[in-house]
Amino acid sequence: MFCNFKRKIILVGPVALFVIFLFFRGTHSDVWAVLTGGLSKEISVRKAAVNSVYYVLKQTHEPLFRKDDGQNYTSRLLKSWNRNLGYSSYTFCPDTSLTFNAGNVFSLKYFAAYLKGVSEKYDPDFSISSSSLCITIGFAKKRENYLDFLSLYENAPTVVRKDGFEDGLGPFTIDSIKDKKFILSRKQRVPWGYNRIVYYEYQGEKDSQLQNRDISDFNRISSFDIPEWAKQNYQKFDNIQLNAVDLMINHPNPKVRDIIYNCMDVEEFRHAFVPKRKDFYNIQTVFPLGIPGAIPGKPLQACKQAGRRLSGVGPLVFANWRYDNEKELTAFFDTFYKRTGLRIILKNYSAEKLMQVIFNKPKPYNLIVIVFDAVRPQESIFLEAFFRKEGYLDVPLSNIKPLYQKMLYEHNPEIRIKLACEIAEVLKNKQVVLPLYQNMGALYYPKQIKNLEVGKGFLEYPEVADFRW
Repeated sequence: MFCNFKRKIILVGPVALFVIFLFFRGTHSDVWAVLTGGLSKEISVRKAAVNSVYYVLKQTHEPLFRKDDGQNYTSRLLKSWNRNLGYSSYTFCPDTSLTFNAGNVFSLKYFAAYLKGVSEKYDPDFSISSSSLCITIGFAKKRENYLDFLSLYENAPTVVRKDGFEDGLGPFTIDSIKDKKFILSRKQRVPWGYNRIVYYEYQGEKDSQLQNRDISDFNRISSFDIPEWAKQNYQKFDNIQLNAVDLMINHPNPKVRDIIYNCMDVEEFRHAFVPKRKDFYNIQTVFPLGIPGAIPGKPLQACKQAGRRLSGVGPLVFANWRYDNEKELTAFFDTFYKRTGLRIILKNYSAEKLMQVIFNKPKPYNLIVIVFDAVRPQESIFLEAFFRKEGYLDVPLSNIKPLYQKMLYEHNPEIRIKLACEIAEVLKNKQVVLPLYQNMGALYYPKQIKNLEVGKGFLEYPEVADFRW
């Protein structure tokens, strides 16, 4: 009897543990589902500035450094690191037990090649040396912002797989990318957490996914499109979003840019572009309120070209990526033509098609609305698109690029802000960007998440691997 009793305990034990696991896990799904616009089939660190790509990279990749509290640097990829007092020499010792995937490890050889490539982008005047465990980067000058540069997701370690996708050192990997649907899988499964992430591309106000009770994150679509059931059942966080919505003016003729900048009434245009939005925060520069250098109020405009005509200027192309504004924009552009003589043609793009052409040169458009999100509270987020190789404009800005580089290298925050404001002023004078508004509204997340921190990563781009229920 005694032996049989023990045997029953041994046999029943695993089953009991499984039942206990299911009991405590409850009915929560381990899939985090996101409804988002503009899915790009090219998930690459090179495209980190694209909002939907950045969301994916936050799950699949890990930058060399983090600055989660805004001040102190930490690293999940290094065993140790140090720098000299002059900020000119940095030594990094990687954790070589980490892996990108089954075929690629975070080896010292890889790490040396990675540091060489990323440092060349930051400052070509550098040296590199290695020991059996660490790599040292030396610069000819003081480079206090080097760690900031290494904290950017566009500079995160990455490898290209045979299928063309990229793997980083984050907790998730790309499982499949299908039409209008992405699936990520966690590399090592965990209990009481999310083991898969599914991204659905938003199809507009009639999208059936709006009634999908398994969607965890609606915050990547317009606030007025979030369904009422989600607003009632999810946690609500009132939020002034650190983003700026700008009209990019991509035309070589400065007279044309002057007419667009000064004669396109901001209030009328944004109501035509987003007919359902009722509330706007006015901003005068490319910086939203909450970023140093921001100025509240609408841009100062003085339309001197009304009623006049520019000879030799053909129709301008406006690239439209929204689904609900064609009637309003057409009417607005007709009125604008009567006032200024500039004809603007509306060209609609699906999110997928726009992602295929937006970085081409020359651009297939003269006007496009771009949303800049602050993935970190720095001025450079709202300026870098004007100076990187894969930007949104063909208008040359090479004469002010040295000023931008100087800002990146500047460690003194007061001087850095001053330089950023100078750059913003030049962009305004060149009339290549017209600030439209800053988004406002609430964010919504499932109530069962226990460790959701308000303000971490600005909440719009959560790190799903950290969530537990």
